[in-house]
Amino acid sequence: MIFRKYIIMVALILMSTVFTACGSRVEEQLNDEGYDLYLEGQYDEAITHYTKSLVDYPEYGAFYSNRGLAYYEKGEVAMALEDLNQAIVLEPDMPEAYLNRGTVYLGTGVYDQASIDLYKAIELKDNFKDENGLYYTYLNLGTLLNETNQPKEALVVLEKAFEQNSSDEKLYNALGLIYKSIGDYDLALTYFNGAIELKEDYAYAYGNRGSVYYLMEEYRIALSDVNTALSMDPFIPQMYDLKAKILIKTGELEEAIRILDAGITRWVNYADLYITRGNIYFSEKAYGEALMNYGLGIEYGSIEGHKGQGVTYQLIGQYEDAISQLETYLQNYPTDISTLIALGTAYRQTKEYELSLAQYDKVLSLSPKHTEAMYQMALTYIDMQALSDAEKVLNQVLSIDPDHKASKEALKNIEV
Repeated sequence: MIFRKYIIMVALILMSTVFTACGSRVEEQLNDEGYDLYLEGQYDEAITHYTKSLVDYPEYGAFYSNRGLAYYEKGEVAMALEDLNQAIVLEPDMPEAYLNRGTVYLGTGVYDQASIDLYKAIELKDNFKDENGLYYTYLNLGTLLNETNQPKEALVVLEKAFEQNSSDEKLYNALGLIYKSIGDYDLALTYFNGAIELKEDYAYAYGNRGSVYYLMEEYRIALSDVNTALSMDPFIPQMYDLKAKILIKTGELEEAIRILDAGITRWVNYADLYITRGNIYFSEKAYGEALMNYGLGIEYGSIEGHKGQGVTYQLIGQYEDAISQLETYLQNYPTDISTLIALGTAYRQTKEYELSLAQYDKVLSLSPKHTEAMYQMALTYIDMQALSDAEKVLNQVLSIDPDHKASKEALKNIEV
């Protein structure tokens, strides 16, 4: 007998997990008993039950897979992965285990490994004992592709899911996420509303809808949706992060810190919570605390932590450290304009002028009229004593933005 557990997280990550089938009647009965505990939210009891079952059936991978899901619900990701790894060792052709491990990686932002596992589950699709297992895999893979900035590919995968099930609220939610990512907020809201119509107590759809209202700067509505989601399901780490971000926008920083602290206590290795807390400390000029939180974010898999540390190091004058962190970030996001400008400024501070100019050239190749990149380039020329080049660039800035005060002041200083 196969049981399914659906989870959709808000940054919102959609996840569908599959309780793994058992073979013999005794094993199936044990699985049923564990599932009942799991379904009632008695995760500790489910873990104990599967642990006892493994005493008699130590080679049965399904029990490890199912216990891993119970650990994941408790926020014990390391234990969840340990069990799912063991399930795959014991039964390497069981697609449910790959789907579930990929789901855990997806929910914790380890996207490369999530991709490997989900594609492996598709490779083993003929072995799914649950007729919906492949559907759930497509659903999660579509969400993963969207999270990794591949919305077109995500839509192709979700079309395959739609062919198998066109009335699932999770699919509407996934499509809402994609349209949110490409900036079509009205269509995103339509799909999230559709998901809620299909399932009125669907916490993740409320959270996702709240994330759209957050982007639309409708913070009161966003907070209402997030609070509704948390009242339905308090075990969603992304929801804590989103609520904190809303509170930051409304100026409630202490409450935002409290929410993040609560989330980190429950999910100690959820990177985004550290990044958001680091951003608050940065805004409050608590740079040591900011660096520590960005560092923890990096430790738990966040690329954003490198950017946070880079900008912080630059601000406190540790330019070599800033360069190292910003370059690492750009290896993953080579067209991020704000990071390219920050790196150009750091190179200027270390008198590596040609490298500084190279960063601004990259920005201008992406955005030819980017006045901030032009202005920073002019400052580099001034430091190089290439004043005619600086004057030329500053005049270009003013031709685009005649009211650019910093450029006017720089030109005045050159003329003096």
